[in-house]
Amino acid sequence: MHLKVEYLCHPGKVREHNEDGILVHLRFIRDERGGEEIEVGNSPVTVAVADGVGGAEAGEVASEFVLRTLAGTPARSVEEVIEVLRACQKELKVHARSFPEKVQMASTVAGIVFQEGKGIVFNVGDSRVYRERFGYLVRVSKDHSVVERLVEAGVISPEETRNHPQRHIITSAIGVEDGDFEVFVREIPISVGDRFLICSDGLWEMLSEEEMEACLRSEEPLSSYFERAMERGGMDNISIVLVRVCE
Repeated sequence: MHLKVEYLCHPGKVREHNEDGILVHLRFIRDERGGEEIEVGNSPVTVAVADGVGGAEAGEVASEFVLRTLAGTPARSVEEVIEVLRACQKELKVHARSFPEKVQMASTVAGIVFQEGKGIVFNVGDSRVYRERFGYLVRVSKDHSVVERLVEAGVISPEETRNHPQRHIITSAIGVEDGDFEVFVREIPISVGDRFLICSDGLWEMLSEEEMEACLRSEEPLSSYFERAMERGGMDNISIVLVRVCE
């Protein structure tokens, strides 16, 4: 099994700093567009997006720290992925003490650990993972946010989250206080032909679910996603990773 990966990490139109980052196997990426093919052999392959929180340069430091930590600590099981994410949480808080002016640094993260025939989906915060199979795009991660809790409680519908006044409030991130730290991890089967979209909220908040599917069906999905988000104002940093599973 091998992976065809396309990626783009862009500051958008409004933000002065790009606090997003992308991890493709062992490589940290920011402010780049590109692609590569990766063979999935005996070692797991991690592909992820992180969205830094904290303003100034704090978010940039946090997202890079989290992704480089993931790259340096490969995991093969749900339990090991949870352990790595919890280690990221502790280590980022220690790292932040080296930057007194950036003490509030934190980061979301979402991604997949690819192995032969299966993947481990993980996320903290509101960066997302989607899978496309048989023409349907389905989110396989779970947001840690106020509006997600409201949807689960039946207070609002999924459609209402996009315009809700609390839509930007996340309830978990790597680097926050331990009492507010939640992780989502699940194992899913992976088949040849599956496609995955991993992205920060700078993409998915700009597009409806119908538009997300339509862009993926286009001849150049990566360009379609990016152009649509920029047409809507490019209000946040934009990170997009597309992964196709091949024989």
